[in-house]
Amino acid sequence: MRAYRVGAIWFVWYEVGGIALQRNVVALMPQRGDDGRTALRLAAGSHFSGDLCAASRAFLAGVRSVG
Repeated sequence: MRAYRVGAIWFVWYEVGGIALQRNVVALMPQRGDDGRTALRLAAGSHFSGDLCAASRAFLAGVRSVG
């Protein structure tokens, strides 16, 4: 697992599996909750797999995943 920040967005790269390894990335963004506190929450459309660098750059460029 690795994480890095670009502005207010945190990207978390992680791997799942053993023999059939899958690399994924998600973006976390600060959002204010109903209680008024700010927390990092999963950004909609930010789950990508494959080339993690390309996926992170694509998210920053406005591309969103579906599902």
